[in-house]
Amino acid sequence: MAKPININKANFTQLKAIKKIGETRALAIIAKREEDGLLNLDNLKEISEAPQSLWTALLNEKIICFEDPEESDEGQEVLKNTIEVITSQDFVGRKIQR
Repeated sequence: MAKPININKANFTQLKAIKKIGETRALAIIAKREEDGLLNLDNLKEISEAPQSLWTALLNEKIICFEDPEESDEGQEVLKNTIEVITSQDFVGRKIQR
């Protein structure tokens, strides 16, 4: 299975290669990204050049995503480690020195 394309990082060539996207919709995605910053399903659905159902289908088929899976897993691991440190006996009750 191919890795999903991160809609927030993909360039024009990558976007237009996605099934049912093409040049017009790729340009609309880039314009929306420039306008709104990071995209999510709600602001993708605001793109008038594509039916709302297209985005849900592409997400469900794991053709597109909003963040790279590795980054998400890595972020979760950092969060887990931070929580472990904060709740450990060695850390609790210590004052931060400045």
